[in-house]
Amino acid sequence: MKKKNALIMSAILLVMTMLVGCVTTIRDVLSGKEKGITMQYALPVDKAYKVAYTVLRWSSDGLIEDHREEGYLLTANGKYQSQLIAVWFDSVRVDTTAITFVAANGVISQKREQKLHSYYQEAVQKIRAGEKLPIQRPDWLKAIDASIDN
Repeated sequence: MKKKNALIMSAILLVMTMLVGCVTTIRDVLSGKEKGITMQYALPVDKAYKVAYTVLRWSSDGLIEDHREEGYLLTANGKYQSQLIAVWFDSVRVDTTAITFVAANGVISQKREQKLHSYYQEAVQKIRAGEKLPIQRPDWLKAIDASIDN
């Protein structure tokens, strides 16, 4: 019986250790900017910000925290809001903004960050074509999802 209890306790400790290692905190995401993917877009900061807010709305089922004064947006996504996403805005020139996405669910997820940049690029193309960005997640994102997920 003692051997069985010890085995059960060992299994519980192992699972708890794994769970703690997979937990992402806001601090992890906010301090992980240098680990994110950064791309430059030919948009002034104000427009870049609005596009990023829309992309986060399409990509997240959580509330979007607006930290514009600090230069970033933050949201949570997924079951139990376990994936955190941050996006930073850095003005490169008057008409160019560097956008950095950091997505983490225990570890930094570059695949998710690539997908967010792909959404962002598509949104910028739609704006340049004179289209208004939809509030709800558009169906045309499915093609991006399929290309990145495969």
